[in-house]
Amino acid sequence: MPSRPPEPHRQGRPSSTEPLPPRRGNADPNLATTQGPATRPQEKTVLPTASICCPYCGETFDILVDPSVPSQEYVEDCAVCCQPVLLRVELDLEGEIRSVSANVENG
Repeated sequence: MPSRPPEPHRQGRPSSTEPLPPRRGNADPNLATTQGPATRPQEKTVLPTASICCPYCGETFDILVDPSVPSQEYVEDCAVCCQPVLLRVELDLEGEIRSVSANVENG
């Protein structure tokens, strides 16, 4: 069988045998790649959690609490039965959870 001539180089994505072109920009993906000074990534903030008992199904599930607001009232769906639960959260001056109540939304 006659040998085939080599295929011409294709434009676009390189094959697995071709070396990849060098990356442009910063080598560290955690640093900013836009113009201007590079910035370090911010530390991740861990939000406090509270366990509540659903007023509909009685199951316990965890919620995340925003420590920047000392007195909160909001609705979050139960993680088990998906019913809307009215949550009231009180925090102390240090952002620690002081009290959490869970009630039927329209009750």
